[in-house]
Amino acid sequence: MSIYGEMMDVLEGRVIITDASPSIQSCLRLPIYQKAAQILELPTKQDRRWELEKAPPLIRPFLEEEILRIWELRKQSR
Repeated sequence: MSIYGEMMDVLEGRVIITDASPSIQSCLRLPIYQKAAQILELPTKQDRRWELEKAPPLIRPFLEEEILRIWELRKQSR
């Protein structure tokens, strides 16, 4: 399977990220960051919750973790 295929398996919730190879996990940091930042840009808390609920259950905890990390960094820089 190609790297792209393996990445899509994780992002679409067919494989949990911790079961992916270290190189795939590394490659997934950017799309997870991008999706987390996109969710944080939504105008309301409810919009953010709804968008997060759309994420596949296997990837959701990693998105939540990244959202919290970004939130804390933004809070510190104010």
